[in-house]
Amino acid sequence: MTRLIAIAAAAALFAAGSAGAQTIGIGSTKGSVVAAMTTAISKIVNNKTDLKMRRQVMGGTQKYIPVVDAGELDQDAVIDALWKKTGALYEFAGRAGAAIALNDSSADQPEAKAIASFCKLCGTAFQIQDDILGVVGDAEQLGKPVGSDIREGKTTLLTLHALARASQSQRDTLLGALGDEAASADDVDAVIQLLRETGAVSHAQVIARRYVEQALRELEALPDNRYRWLLSQWAHYLISRQF
Repeated sequence: MTRLIAIAAAAALFAAGSAGAQTIGIGSTKGSVVAAMTTAISKIVNNKTDLKMRRQVMGGTQKYIPVVDAGELDQDAVIDALWKKTGALYEFAGRAGAAIALNDSSADQPEAKAIASFCKLCGTAFQIQDDILGVVGDAEQLGKPVGSDIREGKTTLLTLHALARASQSQRDTLLGALGDEAASADDVDAVIQLLRETGAVSHAQVIARRYVEQALRELEALPDNRYRWLLSQWAHYLISRQF
């Protein structure tokens, strides 16, 4: 369910990036859209400056780092994994949409840069919110059991924060359930409670908000119109959604 939402959002961003850039007053005519799409995407995919992003988009979903392999991971490393999982896809979608509207696949257009950066930051915020919902969301709305990320042993901002601030007994509880597919419902509930007690949930929420705030600043490079307003509303929705 979550992956389908991410892909659908990327498709929407592709359209939004195109529509947003069109409001600048530069762009291909309706009759040349197909040709512009083919040319722009081809150039973006073959642009050496986009090599890192291309590898992530075409390489499939980036898997989380198992908590048992996390070692001395810091927050930046976890954020990078979130970007690889969703941010790169959103960034490509926004950049491609903008390139088509502007009929220019170069990375030099400030408006295209702004849209790509906006999408990248929103994609990362989306994934942080997804991790939050994975432990405090509603199973029926999510379409998966709450706590499944705990049993899978994923290293998220929440688990990283909790492990750094937990007492020894709390760490034992956390590490005893993280990555244990046979963990009982009581074990999972105990971990979720610890994620709340250590401030891990609220910490992740703050980080997600920061990414959205940073993304919204990127929109200041675009004309103040309804497309920009829609993008801003969508960004806010990403971190307030419950599924």
